[in-house]
Amino acid sequence: MATNKKRLIVEENPVLERDSYSKAILNTDSSAYNHAIRKKAMHLQVESRIESLESSIGSIKEQLDLILKALNK
Repeated sequence: MATNKKRLIVEENPVLERDSYSKAILNTDSSAYNHAIRKKAMHLQVESRIESLESSIGSIKEQLDLILKALNK
């Protein structure tokens, strides 16, 4: 069974194409895709940094609690 894999330009938007076989709309703007990938990577880095800082703060709080308990004895 041969399939015709033609892509059709979506009206009024040259970076969008419709796959004639699956009827899916595809974004062909590679710079927008690369930007989104970089943005997601940066977001993941920020989330990782926040988690690390939260962990450090928790550790500092535990140490401070131990010091305060030792001083109150």
